Amino acid sequence: MTLLGFGILAACTPPREPRPRPEPTSSTADTGTVLTTTSATTGDTAHSAAPTGHTATGAEFDCTTVPLAPISTRVVPTARGSYDLRFDDLGYLYGWDNGLMKADAYGNRVEVSPPLTNIQGMDWLQDGDLAVGEINTEALLRVNVTTGSVSLISTDINAYGVKVGPDGMIYAGTDDAPGGGKLVRIDPDTGAREVLVDDSRFNVRSIDFSPDFTKMYMGTYFGNGRFWAVDLDATYTPVGDPYVFSPDVGNGTEHDAVGVDICGNVYVVDYGSNTLYQLAPDGRKQAYLTFPTGQHYGHGIAWGSGVGGWSETAIYMPEPWYGNTVFEVEIGVPSRSWTP
Repeated sequence: MTLLGFGILAACTPPREPRPRPEPTSSTADTGTVLTTTSATTGDTAHSAAPTGHTATGAEFDCTTVPLAPISTRVVPTARGSYDLRFDDLGYLYGWDNGLMKADAYGNRVEVSPPLTNIQGMDWLQDGDLAVGEINTEALLRVNVTTGSVSLISTDINAYGVKVGPDGMIYAGTDDAPGGGKLVRIDPDTGAREVLVDDSRFNVRSIDFSPDFTKMYMGTYFGNGRFWAVDLDATYTPVGDPYVFSPDVGNGTEHDAVGVDICGNVYVVDYGSNTLYQLAPDGRKQAYLTFPTGQHYGHGIAWGSGVGGWSETAIYMPEPWYGNTVFEVEIGVPSRSWTP
């Protein structure tokens, strides 16, 4: 396996040449520059068909106010991340930069766990540990962020997209090529693995649940721009075949991140077009933000915690090709898991 993950394409997929990109680097330079970015819109608009986004507490967010373009963007000083990020409830952001680091919103950071090599997907387990997919070893690991200790959950798994479900299980897009990446479910205690989606039509790369957990959204790897979904039953197991939720989300190379807001809008980062797309709950698409060529490009999507200076209505994206910096996009909408 290589760091970039480019592999042989399925026979039915025309070859595409990815443009060169620099090797990920670690940078300690602090930046706080506010960037001017372009946001292009298509003829479609991406607004929720439902008037409100409901949380488990019964609180509501007015989904008729969802912006169709970013409110602001900036690079966050000191914060670093490679392919994914996570926030805790104490005001820290966790990301990889030659070790697992945590940073506050005010320019301070400390190392949490130095033994780790580069990390792909990550998410919080129910016991407070962090599940992380390690690129070089193709291992799924458990990290105690208090002590920095690391233990093995599962081996031989290229866990790119990682989400922990309401059942406490780890869901991962494995992004394998050739032969089709799979959606798998892993028991974090035993490492037992179950394949949920293995479809020759596409490779599962980045993933996220719908707000009500009745769908799993799946970004692809060399999937002709098609963005997929599959319906889930009450045990979060797929029912029926996966289907194209929205065609032509980018130009077909890599969907490097998926995130879902409280209103059911889906945010998808596409590498080939250097664009963050916003998909309405019915699949309608618009180009939400086009990253300045050669300046920024975000992997991973994590909503801020709303604690310690982080905005709970902004998404934060690590930039492995630009010094592992972290890019903040204020979208004005909280995440699917938002609670007031």
